[in-house]
Amino acid sequence: MQYNDKTSWIAKTIGNMFNLSPMQIDHIINSNFGVLAKLNRALTAADADLTVGLSTQFIADNAYSTDITNRFYDEFDNKEIMKNSYPNNGRYAGEYALYNSVRSVLSVINNAARTEQGRERQYKQLARDYALDFLNNTPEVDNRLIQLYERTKDSSVFYSREFSNKFVVDGEVKTLNVQDFLDYVEEYNAIVRTIYDNVLNAGISDDKILVKALEKAKSDVAETLKNKYVIKPDNSEEISVGVVKAIERGLPADVYLSFKVQARLLEADKDRNGKSISGSKKNKVLKLLDTFNLTPEQRNYLIQEQGYVQSNTKQSSQPTQSSNSSTDWLYNFWGGVLGGN
Repeated sequence: MQYNDKTSWIAKTIGNMFNLSPMQIDHIINSNFGVLAKLNRALTAADADLTVGLSTQFIADNAYSTDITNRFYDEFDNKEIMKNSYPNNGRYAGEYALYNSVRSVLSVINNAARTEQGRERQYKQLARDYALDFLNNTPEVDNRLIQLYERTKDSSVFYSREFSNKFVVDGEVKTLNVQDFLDYVEEYNAIVRTIYDNVLNAGISDDKILVKALEKAKSDVAETLKNKYVIKPDNSEEISVGVVKAIERGLPADVYLSFKVQARLLEADKDRNGKSISGSKKNKVLKLLDTFNLTPEQRNYLIQEQGYVQSNTKQSSQPTQSSNSSTDWLYNFWGGVLGGN
């Protein structure tokens, strides 16, 4: 394994898993993945950088910082005006969602500048550079999402979301530090974009199912990363949930999400007294499964996800706990990125 004190922990992790050179992996990431590459360069073994690799690119001048942040907020105000003025326009809605997501990140950084004594200048520079990097590398809104919004008028179709570094766990508010928060944001955006692309390429024709599938994808990724960064369970198998866990088990994201959304709509048949007929809902679930091209293992996994047992001899409708995968989610995600999936 070839690496030095500038090699990122991400590259070392992937290198160990795939028996590849960490230095070569760093080169691939840093050459191809934009903001993610800046994050990767910042998180090296010896010199982790709170400014996630951005601050050295620009002049550390207060007037300059104010000008950049004002420019971002002016653009944000403009996007909000266009969205409200033309509510049926998907591009304006998508652009506003992007800017509003970045605004929420800047809000967390600026709050840290106000509350963490002695680090005001550092955080203000970080907020400035984060805003400038976004302004210079603003992603295009996916045309498929623009069209989906214009058909449904549902703003939840966009992957961008408002972020907060505060999470409620068992009634207690837990707060991520700025570095962990930025890691969370970058990881969320990267994973959700990958899943979105898979789902949108699947050709789901029912817009209601597609919208619900995208909503569940966002929710599952957010919950997975909350587990990773905030809850940090002792058992690593408890980190990934929903579609993230399904991908680890070899299920395509679009298949899992489409099935879960449709299965949620199924109801048991009723007898003449209005009572549920035993086994009727499970039979509907099994018929739904028949519409997908699944391996026996994938089929059994989805049956267990619904709380049923699939035996070798007959199908039992008694609830059970779903089995867990021991596969590390990071292995699957970065494997997919480097494999071009």
